[in-house]
Amino acid sequence: MSKTIIIDPGHGGFDPGAVYENRKEKDDNLRLALAVGQELQNAGYQIIYTRTDDRYDSPYDKAQIANSAGGDLFLSFHRNFAETPDLYQGVQALVYDKNPLALRVAKNVNENLEEIGFKNLGIESRKELVVLRRTSMPAVLLEVGFINSKEDNRLFDENFDAIARAIADGVMAALPLRTTHAPTASTEQVPPIPQTTSDASQTTSGKTNQMSADAQHAPVEAASAPVEKARSIAPEASPSDPVADMRRQLADAPCEPLPMPEEKPMPRMWYYVQVGLFRYPENAVYLMEQLKGQGYSAVWKRIGGLIAIWVGPVDNLDEAVALQRKLQNDGYETLIVTDDYIGK
Repeated sequence: MSKTIIIDPGHGGFDPGAVYENRKEKDDNLRLALAVGQELQNAGYQIIYTRTDDRYDSPYDKAQIANSAGGDLFLSFHRNFAETPDLYQGVQALVYDKNPLALRVAKNVNENLEEIGFKNLGIESRKELVVLRRTSMPAVLLEVGFINSKEDNRLFDENFDAIARAIADGVMAALPLRTTHAPTASTEQVPPIPQTTSDASQTTSGKTNQMSADAQHAPVEAASAPVEKARSIAPEASPSDPVADMRRQLADAPCEPLPMPEEKPMPRMWYYVQVGLFRYPENAVYLMEQLKGQGYSAVWKRIGGLIAIWVGPVDNLDEAVALQRKLQNDGYETLIVTDDYIGK
């Protein structure tokens, strides 16, 4: 039986990821992801990429691509980064929880890359990462060496083909195309993993089930295959459907930020904290509702062809920094912006 693997080259477009000298993480991620995907496709696996060129999709959009395709495994490619160049070396695999398949893939890949010469930094649970938390299938994020480590970059460049094969071999050993028997709970062995960060919106039942598909959202595939339509993350369509409302407003003018109370003096500009940038309204609405459920005031802005989600406003930079720190503590990736970010 064919297996479908979603391959995600991290970052892309205006988001370069980690940068060291003239090296950009997004480029290394894409090159390696395509090479591993080709190895797996040659072996008979169905491969779907979240991107095959230099473009940006938010982590929520990447999760939607995976969930819409209904894959067996989600594999995200990244390079690590240290505060000081050459401070750390090695490969690491990040997972959401103790899913047996994700742990087998992570263990296999780490060990295979260790044989090439990388230091094996092990497996870590990172429940706050969107691509691990929002994907509905087992997911592994690979940190293939530190981009600001000369030794790791040497290994990456000189052994590139061997690295791609080692990762593909690790995946195929964990997820064979033909399974002779299904492991039972009594025989399945999984290594312990540390949990460094918890997600305030999670329960002990596991991943939040955030699956949405848009008819116009077709993932880039290495070969043709049917793509399942996933369940919507937004409420059923109705006259007050927030997704439909956002689509109508996108067709007209961008939504303006919510006004501050009249009694508060008007400053020269408002500050916001951006927590998301989306291509699809479903994901933007989902994040806005999540933020409002946590007590934040969230608005959206159209920036080019993307939808930005902002929290705020506040009227000075100190308050914006404090708001940014609070959002970061809640697991959000943030950027401070002002109300003239896209012009008035």
